[in-house]
Amino acid sequence: MRIPALFLLALLLPAMSSAQYDWYANLNVVLTEPDYTGWETSILPKLEAMKCEDLVSAPIDGPAFLWVIMSDRTMYPDGIGGIQFGVRHQMSIDGWVLCTGGSETPEVGWPASGTGNAVGWAGDCYAPPGENAVVGFFLLSDGASGALMLTADARVGEALWYNCIPITEMFYPEFLGGLDTSTSGNPNCHPTPTAKSSWGRIKAHY
Repeated sequence: MRIPALFLLALLLPAMSSAQYDWYANLNVVLTEPDYTGWETSILPKLEAMKCEDLVSAPIDGPAFLWVIMSDRTMYPDGIGGIQFGVRHQMSIDGWVLCTGGSETPEVGWPASGTGNAVGWAGDCYAPPGENAVVGFFLLSDGASGALMLTADARVGEALWYNCIPITEMFYPEFLGGLDTSTSGNPNCHPTPTAKSSWGRIKAHY
């Protein structure tokens, strides 16, 4: 039985006291063309099958999906039970779509800049076929350009995830991804983060 979203924060917060940083965990965003009716079969399986290094974004002139994807080469076959993160951005986001049957406890105003979200699969335990767990995607309208960065959720002061055992671990801040929609975006992947020049352009917005 899936743990209701209202109890997800209660599950994650006590685990923070024993959580450690996960050297292999990366949280990224990747831009794709939109598919409003068939993304479950047209886009999501392709993202699940990729390696972290393949999550490269090219500029898109028009509406787009901006996916949040966790990569961890050591996570499987244990799968992912939950994840908590925040977002900072300077763009117009039309909405957020949660993927793969999870439940969520978003902060009021999500996905506004500076807010956070906690997603849980708990008893149903999301176990994708590869190293990518697709969390969800932001809906970007035509002309919604700008920079976006994944961050800690201010409600707990960290970005973290737990597997289906469950064991909770935290993301290194350096392994939280971001991109500027006007340029190409490279993922943060262990052991080498995104090039400093790319991060400099994105962080300059904040």
